[in-house]
Amino acid sequence: MMMKFFASVFGSSGTKLRNYELAVVEAVQTKLPATARHLIRRQLEAINLVQRHSQDKEVNLYRMRGRKVEPPVEFRFPNDAEEIHLARVRLESFETAEEVVADVWLVRGILFSITFGRSPKTVPLNRHKIKSCELFVDVMRPSIERLETQVPPPAEGSSRLIQRDDAGGP
Repeated sequence: MMMKFFASVFGSSGTKLRNYELAVVEAVQTKLPATARHLIRRQLEAINLVQRHSQDKEVNLYRMRGRKVEPPVEFRFPNDAEEIHLARVRLESFETAEEVVADVWLVRGILFSITFGRSPKTVPLNRHKIKSCELFVDVMRPSIERLETQVPPPAEGSSRLIQRDDAGGP
């Protein structure tokens, strides 16, 4: 009863990806190096809650433990920036030849969401083909955010340029 209430408020939910959603992730997987394919596969296996919002334009993926969200951090990508636009996938309906664009997002190195440029409810996607898949980042390279915190400051007297703030001071 409570789950029906949440589904009515937050959108449809369940535990499985729809065939076209899975096709989007699989298209991304094929573009990744072997180690990254393994990690994303393990992340997918850990998902036990799929929530859809805004006429299914947004699909969020969670691993729940009890009533708490617990991302599968043991399968996190080395690039664990706060939010990463990983890929753009173009699908085409066999029935109508209409195109739907899907963007795949990571949060802190974990597969988190698929967003569609238009509602998949408006296009028959039961039968579709992947037209293209473009990756935007290398998930196996540590994030710049993390690298910046790991780089020690330049040694005193170093020839390395000193960054200045907006006021022009060091």
